[in-house]
Amino acid sequence: VLEAMGANPVVRELLDYRAAEKLYGTFVKPMPKIVTKAGRIHPVWAVHMITGRWNSKPNVQNWSEGNEKKGIPNLRSQVVAPPGRILIAADKEQLEARIIAMLSGEPYLLRAFNEGVDIHSEFAKEAFSQFGTLPADSPQRKLLRNHTKTMEYGYMYRAQPQTVWKQSFIKQGHLDVPLRRIVEVFQFFRKTMPVVEQWHAKKFRQVMQDGRLRSFLYGRSRWFPTGQADPTVVANFDVQSSAADIMNTGVLRFYERLTEGVLMLVQGHDSLLVECDEEDADMVEELLVDSLTDEYTVNGVTVKFPCKAKRGHSWAVL
Repeated sequence: VLEAMGANPVVRELLDYRAAEKLYGTFVKPMPKIVTKAGRIHPVWAVHMITGRWNSKPNVQNWSEGNEKKGIPNLRSQVVAPPGRILIAADKEQLEARIIAMLSGEPYLLRAFNEGVDIHSEFAKEAFSQFGTLPADSPQRKLLRNHTKTMEYGYMYRAQPQTVWKQSFIKQGHLDVPLRRIVEVFQFFRKTMPVVEQWHAKKFRQVMQDGRLRSFLYGRSRWFPTGQADPTVVANFDVQSSAADIMNTGVLRFYERLTEGVLMLVQGHDSLLVECDEEDADMVEELLVDSLTDEYTVNGVTVKFPCKAKRGHSWAVL
C-alpha cells in the first residue's frame, strides 16, 4: 500500500527510512558478531542446486553500494585490504546479456557486442535524458546505468514493468523512477530487440513439448514434468545457469593457477574479488583477466565474453 503512495513526501521519507534501516540491519549491526579478531569474515558458501550459482551466508555478494543521493554511504568501504595487500575486482562484462545475444541471435545485441558497445550505457541514454550529460565517473551516472540494467534484465527475463518497479525500485528506496518511465523503456526494448521476445516464445513451446530446458555449456537441466511453467522461470533458467557455468569455469581456471598468498574473497554472479600482495598485483590481475576471458559458439553464433579488472585498497572504489 505504501509503495503505491510513494509520490507523497511523507510516505517517501518513511520508505527511505525503511530502506536505510534494512541496510543497517544487514550490513552494519551484525558485523561485531561475525568479524573475527583478525578482522575477517568467513561466510558459508553453497551452490544453488538448480542454477549452479554460488550463494553465501551472510550474503556478502550483495554488500550494499549505498545511495549517495539519499545520504546512504557505500557500505563496501567496510571491506579493505590489510597493510601491504591490495584488492582486485574482476568483472565479466555484461555476461548475461551476451548469453542472451548468443542464444537468441538478436541482431541488435550481437552488433553492439561485436563493436564493443556498452549496451547498458547505450540504453541508459534512452531511459534517462540526463545520462549523457553526466561525467563518466559520476555516482549519479553509475546509479542511472544500474537502473537501466535492472529494467533491461527485467524485460529480458519476462518480468512485468509493475513487478520491476515494486521489487527493484520502490522496495530499494529508488522512488524517483516512476512506473510510467519503466513502461516506456520496456516498449523501447520491445522495438529494439524483437528477436529476444521471439526466442522466449520458442523456448516456452519447447518446454511444453520436451518438458525441460538445458544450459548450453554443460547441459544443466531443469525439468517441467507437468508441462506447465512460469514464463519468467523459462526465460531466465538457461541464461542464469549458463552464466554460472561460464563463471565457475573461469574461476576454476584461476584457482588452478593461483600462487601462494592470493586469496579469493567473494564470487558474485559475474564477478570475483581477490586479495594479494601489492608487489604481485600486476601478475595476479593479468592472470585473473586471462582466466575469466572466454569465447563460445552456439548454433553458429560466436560471442566473446571479456573481463575487466580494477584494483584498490577498498572494495568501495572498485
